[in-house]
Amino acid sequence: MKKLYVLFILTGMSSLLFGQNATITKVIETPCSSPFIKTVEIAVTGTIDFANDDIQLRYSQNGNGFDPSGDNSAPNLIDISGLGVQTNTYVYIIRDLALMQADFPNAGITSSNSVIVSTATNGNDAYQLAKTDGTVISQFGVDLEDGTGKPWEHGDAFAERKAGTTETGTFVISDWNISALNFLDDYGNCAKSSMFVGALYETVITLGSWKTLSNSSYSKSELSIFPNPVNNGLVNIKSNLSGDKNIELFDVMGRSVINTKLNTDVLDVRSLGSGLYLLKVTIEDRSSINKILIK
Repeated sequence: MKKLYVLFILTGMSSLLFGQNATITKVIETPCSSPFIKTVEIAVTGTIDFANDDIQLRYSQNGNGFDPSGDNSAPNLIDISGLGVQTNTYVYIIRDLALMQADFPNAGITSSNSVIVSTATNGNDAYQLAKTDGTVISQFGVDLEDGTGKPWEHGDAFAERKAGTTETGTFVISDWNISALNFLDDYGNCAKSSMFVGALYETVITLGSWKTLSNSSYSKSELSIFPNPVNNGLVNIKSNLSGDKNIELFDVMGRSVINTKLNTDVLDVRSLGSGLYLLKVTIEDRSSINKILIK
């Protein structure tokens, strides 16, 4: 049981220490009837396993709140586990893949970076990314508030987080650009006026525009760390990339126990006690986070 507890601490710690985060960056609500074009765009920084990590997408429908139970026992959830593992990319919660691809043909939306959901939401509903304990990660809209007539209402419209804003885990209206109500009525394949047919949503909405998300992880051939477990107090860290290796090692409580720069392939950990640690290796613009066991 003790080992499981330590592993749990390490998993949570890695998310907090190394910037793995998810940010709601766009909310799109259109006049398209069933199967609908309704979209929540999320920017993923670092690597998140939506099927297993501690992250949920909650929604507040008609002002009923993200957690109507009031005690975090029965939040309103949209199942996003189908997104699986995502690294430094934008992902999309959608209602229909073919419709999204038709109106955003150059956005690269596929089954690998989107999940189709059946939850019915509208332009007066709010969204929240949170941990299972209720800790808020990112939010659009106001909890326990029906958005009708409010500044964040987005009926037949879209909202996008402004470039350069910083995620704070709270909804700040000034961090968002929100189009006029019914702005999307005359665009897209669902345009209500025939004179606008052909003017796709992509012509007025740019997906993935909040900031550039670069994939700065290593390929398997670029970094190797061994042995693991570490038996003799020496860790080999080998890479074919040039430049010094910036090394950070953290214990199970998240405390930094080693912070150094290596110009060799060997890290000396003989001064440390046995146990599990998190090792972060950065070379040039690439980073890797690994659990290592020191015996």
